[in-house]
Amino acid sequence: GVGRHIWTQNTLNVRLLLAGLDALAEAGIRPMLLKGMALFVRSPDFMRKRQSTDSDVLVSPDQLEQAAAALARHGFEPRGFRWEDFAAPLIGSETSGATLRKPDQKSHLDLHWRPLSSITDPALAEAFLARAETHILQGRPVLLPTVTDQLFMALARAEPWDEEECLKRLVEAHMLLSSPAATVNWDTLAGMIAAYRLEALALAFLGDLDRHAGLGRPDGYLSGLEAAVTAEGWREFELRRIRPAQRTLRQDWGVRQTDERSGRDRGPTGVPGHGEIQLRGLGLNAATAGPLWQALRRRVRPGRFSDVQFLEGFSYPEAEGRWTSGQWSALAVPL
Repeated sequence: GVGRHIWTQNTLNVRLLLAGLDALAEAGIRPMLLKGMALFVRSPDFMRKRQSTDSDVLVSPDQLEQAAAALARHGFEPRGFRWEDFAAPLIGSETSGATLRKPDQKSHLDLHWRPLSSITDPALAEAFLARAETHILQGRPVLLPTVTDQLFMALARAEPWDEEECLKRLVEAHMLLSSPAATVNWDTLAGMIAAYRLEALALAFLGDLDRHAGLGRPDGYLSGLEAAVTAEGWREFELRRIRPAQRTLRQDWGVRQTDERSGRDRGPTGVPGHGEIQLRGLGLNAATAGPLWQALRRRVRPGRFSDVQFLEGFSYPEAEGRWTSGQWSALAVPL
């Protein structure tokens, strides 16, 4: 009975996905399926074992506006966005995807322009799409990430502070690797882990997978990851075990510094130094406002302020504007 319920819900989700695929196909766009839907295409038997409330698809950033227009023509509606938001500013924002619905359906479609919210490097999406495999879903050609790339995405999403998300990604990885045809290019995986300095996270994730589900990894793989973890890597892992809302200002910027140095996330500004963090600890007042703004301007990436720049703390655009996260936000307005 549980299996039938899960299969039925997933089947309804697939119906909405097929409508989205047909809309995108008319515009000449073939998206990549992510997470649960990628699993279901590889092994339809998983549709009665893993519940998914949405369908995740990835398009190239340069196809985002075209994809949004195609889905709008077919009756999809954005949730928390307007269609005109699907432009360049959204691509560079903190979010990596948007939820789309049809008025008469409970399922939803998540349209992504980055495969991971935690890694903004555009080269990652380009590499995934270049290596993608073509599969068939109910007569429609779709792209799937390679097993190696999907495994990397699962471990990179497993933030140590979020136990529920970690469990979901471990289940996804276990299902992915349980297929007899699943082959992992361990060297490619190690290269991506090293490129983004995720050795500590990968060691924890793959270690849990190995202990509780079996993995079939090469001998010495985990010990090699452990040897590659630096002292900074261990410090970052401990910081990431703290829920973001509970981190101090210094801890929060410590995480941001490692994101910057690792090439995972390079926003419009660099990371504040020790003196600026001390200034921030004094709060924003008449004495600190000027020095704080000058410190921030020194970190801004080269470019002219020809329009409003959301430099720090602002998330993605919504129908009502933009909302801020964290304790600080900075906005540059040309006068």
